[in-house]
Amino acid sequence: MTGVEASTSEDCLTAPLDTPLGSTVLTWPVGESRRVHRVVHTCGKMPQECRVLADFQLDSLPGNERVAARRVIAAVTNLGLTQQRLERLETAVAEATSNAIEHGNQSDAQKQVGVRVSADCSEICVWISDEGRGAQQEIETPDLSAKLAGLQTPRGWGLFLMSRLVDEFSDENADGRHAVLLRVHF
Repeated sequence: MTGVEASTSEDCLTAPLDTPLGSTVLTWPVGESRRVHRVVHTCGKMPQECRVLADFQLDSLPGNERVAARRVIAAVTNLGLTQQRLERLETAVAEATSNAIEHGNQSDAQKQVGVRVSADCSEICVWISDEGRGAQQEIETPDLSAKLAGLQTPRGWGLFLMSRLVDEFSDENADGRHAVLLRVHF
């Protein structure tokens, strides 16, 4: 098996940033057997004690936000979230994936959106990554009257909604990649 050299630390697997998504990464921590990883993200941190529940890529095509949302919910359905919290997570995942497709990857079907779902005893984490730079802006509270009067852009509901649908919302940029992290606490 061929692979890319990588290193591990207590909170993440580090592969070279030019490592193509979907590549095989081999690590061999001191005193442990060899581990095989598939690169889906080159930015973002995942605590080591997290268990990966789903890890996949989607083409940047309209409609794939629904595919991502369904797959994430299928991965976390049996973890004890109420139906309302599952629906809120599903909506946040769909919105984040839609943003990654439209804004991050400019709806270029050749670019992939990465989705990774993990859980530990305290929370579910969902990473959605794209090849863009991210908004890096303050989340503005939409004002419907201001939007109708043309004082605010008619767009701009997505980040606001995502931040209200999950317990924690963050986005980050690292070396040409952008990732949104959605956290839901148990």
